[in-house]
Amino acid sequence: MFDTKNFAETYSQSKEHHPFRTDMERYSILSWLEPVEGKRVLDLACGAGNYSRMFCRLGAKEVTGVDSSVEMINSAMSHTPEIMPVAYHTLSAEDYASDIPYDLVFHAYLLNCASSPEKLYELCRVLYRNLGTGGQMLGIMGMLGHYPSGRRNPSGCYAAYQGGLSEGDGYTIFFPGQQKAVNHYWRRSTCHSALVEAGFSDICWYLPSDNRSHQMSADDWVELENNPVFIGVSATR
Repeated sequence: MFDTKNFAETYSQSKEHHPFRTDMERYSILSWLEPVEGKRVLDLACGAGNYSRMFCRLGAKEVTGVDSSVEMINSAMSHTPEIMPVAYHTLSAEDYASDIPYDLVFHAYLLNCASSPEKLYELCRVLYRNLGTGGQMLGIMGMLGHYPSGRRNPSGCYAAYQGGLSEGDGYTIFFPGQQKAVNHYWRRSTCHSALVEAGFSDICWYLPSDNRSHQMSADDWVELENNPVFIGVSATR
């Protein structure tokens, strides 16, 4: 599961080296991201801190990484140079609040952690209350639950579940090396409604950006474009 040292290290390494992570996931995030130089950034569900460190390299003035997994935070701290302006907190996203709003609130696969409509709305409220007026909320939402059960794809992961999935249903994701974690199935329209209810405006959804890296075959690109493993979302307050 998420809170093991082996999973945290494997996940961190995949973020840095797997072609899907570097040439589709990261590339897409950078293409949707507003400039962060000199800004305060909140990275909710930061995992092993890969994107927290990326924001530092892009010139962020201050980055806060929050994750409920002790091992993910331990990994994040071990891979983050002391010179980087990052503070990590082992805390669930729902429990985090800052007295000073952030210019960017980022989240990767956070909405997939919601196990009920109430939890989904609560997470959207957390995103909203930590964002300053005029700031950017940017995130990615996993779509593996929209794949047929057991179907492998170029991301190196696959979902396993019984029967059809309904809103909020849990499913198991198997990562390379048979590491696994539980996510929850949500339609984009349901998440959109929760974001509107939380107070967000200018909500935009994105398909993964086309990088056409030589590291991924043409067939892999076509597969991921026709059946996205994730989609992006941005909004303002």
